[in-house]
Amino acid sequence: MIQISVRPTRTLDVRAGQFFYLNLLDFSLTSAFRSHPFQVSWADRDANGRQVLDFIVQPRRGFTRKLLLADPRVQYKIALEGPYGRHPRLEEYVTVLMFATNAGISGHLLYMKELFALRQDPSTRTQKISLFWEIDAEVYRYWVREWMDHLLGLDNESNGVEFLDLHVFVRGGYLSSETEPGQIEQPGVRDRLTIHYYPLDARSQVASEIEKRDGPTIISQKS
Repeated sequence: MIQISVRPTRTLDVRAGQFFYLNLLDFSLTSAFRSHPFQVSWADRDANGRQVLDFIVQPRRGFTRKLLLADPRVQYKIALEGPYGRHPRLEEYVTVLMFATNAGISGHLLYMKELFALRQDPSTRTQKISLFWEIDAEVYRYWVREWMDHLLGLDNESNGVEFLDLHVFVRGGYLSSETEPGQIEQPGVRDRLTIHYYPLDARSQVASEIEKRDGPTIISQKS
């Protein structure tokens, strides 16, 4: 996985679900890069108050594969075109169920952050976010650890009302030789995160969540 962090020259109004076209101006073979939209994974400000947009790119073929040749120590100039795309109003639903596999997690993170920001708005109906993330190897958890920790920190400030429920399903590639398939762990104090060492059964998870929730539910899937 490759993380691209962009600092625009001016602050942009960016919402979850929107995407940009990126063109690395001083990196070779950039034309192919413009043929792919890249969804914003995270938006925040740095220590100097400057906006930072983060994109998670999974190298496949063409230019995304050539990005592996980029020097991480170099700051490249980037032409940013966008944002494009519609912004679905997840806050209109009482329960938000999110499903992702591997790099698909990057498409959910900004939605979760925005829902936290909207919690105090009286028009927001959302009472629960449940994320189910299946990964091929346990090390993939650390792709987005900083942002996940930020979201868990926001939930820890919610005065005992659980808003976020994270489930990670690890198919293989366990980090510890003592881990066995079928195990379940809950690291942390308030059990906001549950790690399942077996594949995700999305159908049963949906049925279970809908059975115990009241009100309208929306299901979002990213792969």
